[in-house]
Amino acid sequence: MYKEIMEKRTFETTLVDYQHNELLSQFLDDFSLLLEGAKPEELEDGEARKKYATSSIFIPNLHPSVDKFMVEEYASNHPGFLRVAMSEAQPDKGFKRRAWITYKQMDQDSLRKLCWDYNAHKFNGQETKAIVNKEMNNRIRYSQFWFCHATAAKSDLKNVAKLLSYFEGEDCPMLDSMKEYLIEETNEEEQVLGVNEQGIPDFEFTQDTELLKVLDKIILYLRVVHSFDYYGATEYIGEDDMPQKVGIMFSRPTPPSTFAECPREILREFIEAQRTRIDTFLEKPVISDSEQKQLGKRNAEEEVENFIYQHTFEKKPGEKYVCKLTKKRFTAPEFVRKHIFNRCGDKLDEVRTEVEFFNNYVADPKRPM
Repeated sequence: MYKEIMEKRTFETTLVDYQHNELLSQFLDDFSLLLEGAKPEELEDGEARKKYATSSIFIPNLHPSVDKFMVEEYASNHPGFLRVAMSEAQPDKGFKRRAWITYKQMDQDSLRKLCWDYNAHKFNGQETKAIVNKEMNNRIRYSQFWFCHATAAKSDLKNVAKLLSYFEGEDCPMLDSMKEYLIEETNEEEQVLGVNEQGIPDFEFTQDTELLKVLDKIILYLRVVHSFDYYGATEYIGEDDMPQKVGIMFSRPTPPSTFAECPREILREFIEAQRTRIDTFLEKPVISDSEQKQLGKRNAEEEVENFIYQHTFEKKPGEKYVCKLTKKRFTAPEFVRKHIFNRCGDKLDEVRTEVEFFNNYVADPKRPM
């Protein structure tokens, strides 16, 4: 999908900076429509674009007792329902959560009526207070101007290479296109410190347009394919459930015309700070076993035994037992257990697989809430 839109649009000269604000915003909007089901050739057709547009309502404070399933169940009763997104619980707001409910595009009157319906409904006896969710007009946010500097861009290229390896492995094809730019030809430390070939301290705010073109292709790819905003150093988890499947993005601002004192030291600190932010993201957080148990981590064999117990029916106390799975009768529960192991092994495998999936979910620090 990324390749298709890049071929359809002329992004060869598009950079992730202030000059291309409108093109970047259009790119994010186009990719959102592709994720809604549009085809690349339909993006040029205004009428076709309306076909994949969405409308949404917003619930700012959803009671902690209300889960996503409850909202989805009610939302699906209204025509055009697509999806529900919910934020993590907010401890400073009594663990309430925010929710976005997305529908196929509707006119404003229908959208307001939808809000009224939600506000007339109570989830677990709690009021909803739904409001119309405004369409996102300004997708582009600006990062710090130091990202414009050529030396910072070289460091950024190394950072995005690490991110590509993290998301797609060392065999990622996009890494090959970057290799020649990752080879050092000068002393980066001297450049950061502002020392030229003659050893004389010097500092000039320089940009490398060709390097930025290579860098920005990867930045755009990370943003729309992996929901990672490089200049914001943020992964937008659960973005696919939001009204806009691709939301905001940080880009480079206008380069400065003047500098404060000691810009060399500031640039060096800035580059190191960004590298630290990316490395921190790449460090896989670990949830301890005790924490996982508190979160409900399960034991596969205990769940298997529980499954067998639930499917063993005592028809006549102490004499007759029935396997609920096959309806066969036995004289003792241990015979039912042996029967299930021998004849219903696929069911037990399903139990073990479900436990494995659940435990992986519990162990994932980035799991959706």
